[in-house]
Amino acid sequence: MVASGTAQTSIKFAAAYWMERFAAGRDVLICDWGGAFGTDCFFFKKALSVQFNYLVCEIPEIVTAAKKESSLDEIDFTARLDQRDIDILYSNGTMTNTDQPFFATVERTRPAFIVLNGVECTNGPTFYTWQIYRKFRRRCVYVSYNLSEICGRFESLGYEIVGLWDHGEARSGAFLDPRAQATYYGFAMKRVK
Repeated sequence: MVASGTAQTSIKFAAAYWMERFAAGRDVLICDWGGAFGTDCFFFKKALSVQFNYLVCEIPEIVTAAKKESSLDEIDFTARLDQRDIDILYSNGTMTNTDQPFFATVERTRPAFIVLNGVECTNGPTFYTWQIYRKFRRRCVYVSYNLSEICGRFESLGYEIVGLWDHGEARSGAFLDPRAQATYYGFAMKRVK
């Protein structure tokens, strides 16, 4: 499946479509990798017909702040993801900053399904740059993946890509190398091994 869209909401609808299919009418645990304060949870509460628990895996500073917000009580937060009962691992735009930790988490937790949005890909070679968050005094690696290479990485971990969509927008990191012609993609995967 390849879908196109430019609005953030339509991109989330593509993710919701796959989550609904993967849930197959049963209650599920959705883990949002890098989900900040869990705002996508509220979108999915409206978009999905299935019941789900929502867990956000974030940096310790955000986890501490989120746990103090009573309006977020229905969302669980953690700074380290070790559990192996995740039904759907979801991420919206975070993989580009968490390349190695994300793949290590997939290997460790082996979620049944993975749904990703905002993965910057190119047909050229994978390239790495820095993204600096001055407010938090953090530097993050920023990865623009070769599309075939990232698909191969997931396949080597035992996942089959059943959905791939082009967001029709991009170039957040590619402005550093405009020849890369990167664009954002979304992925839906199921574990087959």
